Amino acid sequence: KLSLDFESKREYIKIALFDGLGSEVKVIYNGMISAGNHTLDVDIQNLPAGNYFVRIASDSAQNTKLLVKY
Repeated sequence: KLSLDFESKREYIKIALFDGLGSEVKVIYNGMISAGNHTLDVDIQNLPAGNYFVRIASDSAQNTKLLVKY
């Protein structure tokens, strides 16, 4: 299980998981979110071991983090 902690404004966001080749594997969240601090738990148990990227994108910013699953 993966816990994503992030802060946002009240805005539309998309949080997605990508594989090492840049293909979208899973959309974690896609919609309007309230302002404040948030934690989302993501089940990654069914994903094979490898390198992944988590991207949080909104109208005002984008952030990408590396995830290595063993």
